[in-house]
Amino acid sequence: MSRTRLFGADCRVRSLLQIGIAVVLVLIWTGNALPMAHAQRANQTPEHLENVGVDQNLEATIPKDLSFRDEQGEPVRLAQYFDGSTPVMLTLNYHRCPQLCQVQLQKFAESLSGLSWTAGDKFEVLTVDISPEEGPKIARKAQKRYATYLEEPETTLDGWHFLTGEQDAIQTLADSVGFRYKPLPDKENQYAHPATIVFLSGSGTITRYFTTLDPAPG
Repeated sequence: MSRTRLFGADCRVRSLLQIGIAVVLVLIWTGNALPMAHAQRANQTPEHLENVGVDQNLEATIPKDLSFRDEQGEPVRLAQYFDGSTPVMLTLNYHRCPQLCQVQLQKFAESLSGLSWTAGDKFEVLTVDISPEEGPKIARKAQKRYATYLEEPETTLDGWHFLTGEQDAIQTLADSVGFRYKPLPDKENQYAHPATIVFLSGSGTITRYFTTLDPAPG
């Protein structure tokens, strides 16, 4: 594939994310958060991706009493990121992921730079690590890496939080949003997982899902 075609595809993904994020945030802010789904491809599922995907638990509420640590290593509860009115975007990733998470979060960061609203002002972003083996130090490095794709990194990172935690808390959160992932049996500390953005109301209710990448190993 030519570099021109690759660049064009890259721009389309970023534009789609920007439009999708902007539309969903406006709808949540205006109280019109009707369910929206993006269908996954109906291809035959490889064995290592069986039972990996997203169940859209629309209108369910996540357990906000779960405890994690932020990128500075400080203990936090999910509840402190929900003020009752400000929308929250949630992604579940792991930072040693060799491909999918890096692509998703890079495009996500670039998309945030294209919005007129800023994280920490009109919305909050939570990136929760699905690997209990990764701690705040790794999360902090990831935050710095994705900051390079932001137009206003200092301002945006005030509202983009990178959390790590214990397996029980991670699994409980993943289950609550229908995020189905699993360890890869032949690769240590790697996972087969989907890539999605979960949109939540300020009270923690799931309002939308936005998926642009198919599930993949790692």
